[in-house]
Amino acid sequence: MSEELGQLLRELRIKKGYSIEDIQEITKIRSKYIEAIEQGRLDELPGNFYAKAFIKSYGEVVGLNPDLIEQYQNLIPNTDLEDLPSKTAHSLAKPPSKMGKYLRLSSIYIFVGIVLLLIYMLIVSIVQDKPNESTGDLDKTRLETTEKSVQKPNTSLTSKNNQNQSTKEPSKLQPLSTGIEVTKVSTTSYRNRTKDIYEVVSTENQDIEIQLSFNDSCWFEIRKGGPRGKLIVMNTLNKGQVTDKIKLDDQELWIHLGNAAGVQLNVNDKNISVGNEPGPKYISIQKKKTQ
Repeated sequence: MSEELGQLLRELRIKKGYSIEDIQEITKIRSKYIEAIEQGRLDELPGNFYAKAFIKSYGEVVGLNPDLIEQYQNLIPNTDLEDLPSKTAHSLAKPPSKMGKYLRLSSIYIFVGIVLLLIYMLIVSIVQDKPNESTGDLDKTRLETTEKSVQKPNTSLTSKNNQNQSTKEPSKLQPLSTGIEVTKVSTTSYRNRTKDIYEVVSTENQDIEIQLSFNDSCWFEIRKGGPRGKLIVMNTLNKGQVTDKIKLDDQELWIHLGNAAGVQLNVNDKNISVGNEPGPKYISIQKKKTQ
């Protein structure tokens, strides 16, 4: 059964365009354990607890059905202690050594520490995913912006935008809405993957909101301040799902996608295609200061 699981995970990884190093970077599982899982050698993993956790993390990244993940996890005993031999008359006659007692106590302490760490990480993730503004505040902001555009159109600004549109470079995209312009500055590489850099400018001082929508299963993370900046959200979403809207301020917004072909970038509710690459990709979005 473990060989069947390993073959299935390997096929999904190759279909997504991931290397073993990509899976290691995303899940933080060492490459030797990833290879062991794919070859059905679960006995080489640190223990049953880690085996279940590794299978769940690996499966979510490559898009394995959650029911199958749970099914394979249930085939692994709940605790490593079940693998210990039963007591015999000989073992009862010989008292356990002090070293054995120490190792058992150490295992218990380590297990408790891991459980507490997972609970802490879950709490931090929930706090970070909580939106900073209520839905009512967002609706109020949109209403005020709409009323401002209707009551007092800026004719001089419209003329300036039309002039810029006729002479713009090929990399500049069409304005998404009144007063919002997005420019694809350049395409470079980062860690041997494509990296697109966008600049967004609001000429009427509107709030700029970034959102991702998904037409296929994709792992992603969003950070503020660059690739090592503050983590805003990291998750795996499926077709039809969207992220919360994130307000773009003066800090760079860094997006890491596991499957770029399955994602649409939305700037103020307008879609921007990020390409059709079936594998990982990086996107940097920066707010351009107006004169």
